[in-house]
Amino acid sequence: MRHVLFICDSNTCRSPIARTVLERMLAERGLQNLMAVDSAALDTSPPTSASKGAKKAITGTYGSDLLAQYPPKPVSDELLAATDVILTMERDQTKGMPADRTFTLREYAGSSGDIDDPAFSQDYEDCIRDIRSCIEAALPRLLADLKPAGEPQPPDADLSS
Repeated sequence: MRHVLFICDSNTCRSPIARTVLERMLAERGLQNLMAVDSAALDTSPPTSASKGAKKAITGTYGSDLLAQYPPKPVSDELLAATDVILTMERDQTKGMPADRTFTLREYAGSSGDIDDPAFSQDYEDCIRDIRSCIEAALPRLLADLKPAGEPQPPDADLSS
């Protein structure tokens, strides 16, 4: 199985939201077994849970708090070594990461710029909409980049949902 990792500063807002959004998009399309999705923090001592704003945004979008049991964790060498594609929320967060596998989420989705940290603006709803839009745009590329060598894309993979 191939792996994608989302990274942000503290792993309490943007990266767990992105992880949850991608997991849900894959499940909605019956593609959840194609890749493992994870998230992590650049901060070496992240808090012990996702932020209240992130939990509320996820609950508002999906009808349940999918981050209720989410434990933030720091990036580790082992986690990076096991990851095929690394997606950060900001350009500065790509520094020190494996250059051949690391992109900002917007860049990977064919755009540019950073995903703003809602901890400063308190606009978690805008953040989740932004992340969902980027992941929807990036999903065909992720599926192509993360499929095992020689394996065609599943014929029933409806990417338009």
